[in-house]
Amino acid sequence: MVRSASGAGGVHGVTAQEVVSVAQIYFDKIPVDPATGQALGLTDTITFTDETGTVRTYTPISIEIKRGLNGKPIQTVVNV
Repeated sequence: MVRSASGAGGVHGVTAQEVVSVAQIYFDKIPVDPATGQALGLTDTITFTDETGTVRTYTPISIEIKRGLNGKPIQTVVNV
């Protein structure tokens, strides 16, 4: 179970909902689309091809950037 933002912030803050994640994907530093130069966002899709050739497409539920002692990003964890 992870929390995901389900609406825009307002007077009462951002509302959230608990959803079930099917996988956690770990990236080194912050993943960036080479074509656009934009960092991975909640509206993007992640496409994964497994060993048998099955293609799976996921939409991020939550994105957490883990930082080192110097404050620089060292890893990104994406729940899908």
